Amino acid sequence: MSVEVEWIARGVNLAEGPRFDDRGDLYFGDALGVGLYRCRPGEAIETVEPDRRSVGGVVIDEAGGILCSGRAGLLRIDPMTGERRSIPVVIDGVVIADMNDLEADAAGNLYGGTLDYAAFDEGRAPNPSILFRLNRDGHAVRLAQMPVPNGMDFGPDGRFYLSQSGEGVFSYGLTSDGRLTDRQLIAALPDSDGIVLDSGGGLWVARYMCNLLEYHVPGQGLVRSIPLPFGAVASLTFGSENMLQLYVAGGDLKEKGTGGMLRLPVEIAGLPARKAGVFV
Repeated sequence: MSVEVEWIARGVNLAEGPRFDDRGDLYFGDALGVGLYRCRPGEAIETVEPDRRSVGGVVIDEAGGILCSGRAGLLRIDPMTGERRSIPVVIDGVVIADMNDLEADAAGNLYGGTLDYAAFDEGRAPNPSILFRLNRDGHAVRLAQMPVPNGMDFGPDGRFYLSQSGEGVFSYGLTSDGRLTDRQLIAALPDSDGIVLDSGGGLWVARYMCNLLEYHVPGQGLVRSIPLPFGAVASLTFGSENMLQLYVAGGDLKEKGTGGMLRLPVEIAGLPARKAGVFV
């Protein structure tokens, strides 16, 4: 079954971390370049933060602030005033930088993963990364150490879903203090990146080493594979009033300037994005 795919933004290297705010503005970064961008319907792409390197995750907080990752750690931008503020994430006395994907839970805590960017710059195997949780009171906790934690989401079953690049997508139970338990394999893939779950529990997976967007259903496995005009499919989010549009970020790992955002219709509505607390 064919699907109509629409370009809504282009011209970056590898678009990453798309997220809508309450005004309907779409924010995304460039994982292989510099910049945080905003896309408004009918308008050209706007550069919100020109100096932010390797933005891989974006989350909106409860006050409407934009939280974004990057090589310099966690940054909050107030879209109304333009105020910028770095938010320190301290684990074992060390301020964490080199952040990639981000996600919030229903209580406003922020989950994130680090990434050994230097290894990719130098063409070597990356060192293990940290999966962390920043509690809404500002206290950070190391949840796990693993090769490459990537996209993450929470399903309608309340479980935490994590794309562990090189292995696949797993789901976890969470204890009351946010610790991971009961690891279950959902989809074995060599190149899983961003993920989102829909209201029926179906899982959309971006594959960063090819042009495929995949849809997995619990108990059925892979039920749909959609080729996209990207060399690398990076991440995705739901949008529109009825949450029946899927916005997909991507580009090419070798060819600069070919990345951007695509939009395509889906049959099962997505879940509303959760908001982080306001970290002071």
